[in-house]
Amino acid sequence: SFWMNSTTIENHGHLWGTAENGDTDKVAMYTRGAHRRLSLLFISDGNSMRHESNSITFAADSGSGDGGTEGVWKHFAVTWTKGSSGDGTATFHENGEPVTCTTTGGVSDTEQDAYTNPHELYIGKSNYDGNVHSQKYAMKLDDWALWNVALGETAIRDIYNSGVPTDLLKPNGNYTNQGDL
Repeated sequence: SFWMNSTTIENHGHLWGTAENGDTDKVAMYTRGAHRRLSLLFISDGNSMRHESNSITFAADSGSGDGGTEGVWKHFAVTWTKGSSGDGTATFHENGEPVTCTTTGGVSDTEQDAYTNPHELYIGKSNYDGNVHSQKYAMKLDDWALWNVALGETAIRDIYNSGVPTDLLKPNGNYTNQGDL
């Protein structure tokens, strides 16, 4: 979950991520394609699964009629749940509401369990084998948080809090996951 205000984001602009041995084991949130759609990439043992939002864009020429999200504070949340057959399920949220996404590729249970990466997670860029990887773009991130559980829709709505950031260390309505940060 994070709040973001961007003015310029290039294709493959990394919001956060970490990678080991190039792209053998990697997790990253980045923008992709001409419309710079918000994407979550998970690679384990060289096999990849990408979840990409169908409507969250960072390009003024997105064609969606909304001018993308440039220059406006927005709240984003992404949940990912490992499936029993290795298929992960990602859910993207923009300003507290779920949005549709497309999933490509797949990572098996064995590959997910084999994921290793000793490198720190970088916010505002990606860590590639201990080196900074970042495109040139301008953005502000605030209240970035990571939980060890997938939050439910009502908890995410209460984190969004009608556009007013809330203290994630305290319960707020249906958000009671402060102990899972």
